[in-house]
Amino acid sequence: MLDGVQWQVDYLEAIPDPLDFTIRPRLTLHLTRWTRKGQMRQSINEPDNHRVIFPSARGEHTLGPSKHGIVRMLPLASRRRVYKPLAPGMTFEARLRGRELFGPFLIEAQKDGQLVAQHVLDGFCLVRFAVAPNEIASSYVRVNCLDFGGCFDIDAFLYCEDKLRCRATSVKAIKAMRLPTSDRDPMFGTLSRGPVPLLTNGLDHLVIFEKFIRECAVPFPKTPQQRRLTILSLSMCDQGDAKIVVDALIDFRKQNPHAIMSVVVSKLGPTVYQDTPACREYVNLLERNQIHIDMFTGVDGPTRQVVHAKAIVIDDRTLFSTGAIVDTKPIDKADYCIELPPTAAKAFQVYMQEAILGGVSNERRAHLGSQLASLGVIINDLIASLTYISRAQHTLLRGARRDLLVSVSELVDPRIAKLLVRRAANGVTVTIQVRELDADVVSSRILAQATRRYGKRLSVEDVSWWEPRPHYNAIIADDSLAYLGTSYFWPTQRNMIHQGRSLENGVLLEGEAVTVLREQLDKLHDRTYNDKDKSDSDTA
Repeated sequence: MLDGVQWQVDYLEAIPDPLDFTIRPRLTLHLTRWTRKGQMRQSINEPDNHRVIFPSARGEHTLGPSKHGIVRMLPLASRRRVYKPLAPGMTFEARLRGRELFGPFLIEAQKDGQLVAQHVLDGFCLVRFAVAPNEIASSYVRVNCLDFGGCFDIDAFLYCEDKLRCRATSVKAIKAMRLPTSDRDPMFGTLSRGPVPLLTNGLDHLVIFEKFIRECAVPFPKTPQQRRLTILSLSMCDQGDAKIVVDALIDFRKQNPHAIMSVVVSKLGPTVYQDTPACREYVNLLERNQIHIDMFTGVDGPTRQVVHAKAIVIDDRTLFSTGAIVDTKPIDKADYCIELPPTAAKAFQVYMQEAILGGVSNERRAHLGSQLASLGVIINDLIASLTYISRAQHTLLRGARRDLLVSVSELVDPRIAKLLVRRAANGVTVTIQVRELDADVVSSRILAQATRRYGKRLSVEDVSWWEPRPHYNAIIADDSLAYLGTSYFWPTQRNMIHQGRSLENGVLLEGEAVTVLREQLDKLHDRTYNDKDKSDSDTA
């Protein structure tokens, strides 16, 4: 609806800045409608397109900010105030602060101006008590949504429900974890012995993807008759170095003409690449080879979500990664990959088929997620709001007794920063390697003050200048247990009500795998600083 007139959306165009690709693309909304005089078209640029109202079963919305090709719709209902007269005898339904999950209460205004709430269930009045006007809960709660760079309004019931779920999966009630297996949180296992992680730069990482696909392309006697190949990635394109992976997919199709092949992604290359002739030819190439493109959605249908998980699943083999299938230029990134052992690989394949490609119930998702966690494979399921990764991360952070190495892409959650400071205060040596802290410098300020207070027990390294730039997320506790995966420290991962929802994957490691992980991180650290010292001496 535009100024009271109904239009049909033709398409939404994201126009990149011709001089600076870091600037957010400008959104232009193209509308069309039929009149007696024929078809009318109208194109509306920002900010005028914010006047367009989109009615739906969930209420009216307007366009909001965009990221990863996703537009965050803003509800109009949360911006409207509902006034209720307090005339004696007037009644209305409302939720009460602190009791949102109890359901709506019937509020009645008395002659003396007092409000009386009564909880009604199945037609029976269970309890009556006096309430003050400020105890009436608002219908919406404003939360910070870092994915889209702003604050947004969430249904109050969903917000409180998510907070309760988060507490239920929190490790606050778990005593400090002793690292021997017998005392570990029983929900989590670790990968069985054998697979070890491999750290590579961007090009070598793509080569691993290519080799894995080509290695699995040739059928062998035990290969199932119906072959399946699925790629999970935030982005997959055929530009530059990434072309070798797409070529491997085409060769896989040639050797397996009846295989079911799909890529589950949030976008097909950079934003500036979209709607170009090269991108259209790329999409046609995938379609000609019957490689299904699944622009990841949740069970709600049109509600777009982000698949930040990275994996290649071919029959019963699964390769986990922290890197997307994109060109290594202009940024060369350091990423990890690890192939899952057979039992864990099979369990993840079942989860992927039912929960990612299928639409199973939340109860089934919880069962599959719990089964994966017992095998050392952990996920954050955005549909059922299952935060297995977040719980595992907290278990490691709270359970370390001697030292913690936290090497992550982004730390934009002040609560995690405070937790790390408390660990240093408790005598744990905490090393933080991070590429980006929150833009409002809250975490930066917390950590800066703590480093001055605790000295060598807490160190913070800026890795944004490292080459290749770290893109993985790893936590190592006492050199005994480790998390490795795609999920970093954002509030949207700690609890998933902020609408910056993304599917994440990772693994829990122990033994030799942790030793190898630590050695590779130390080598990258030492090599980076040695190269810097050499460069500085050459300049001098």
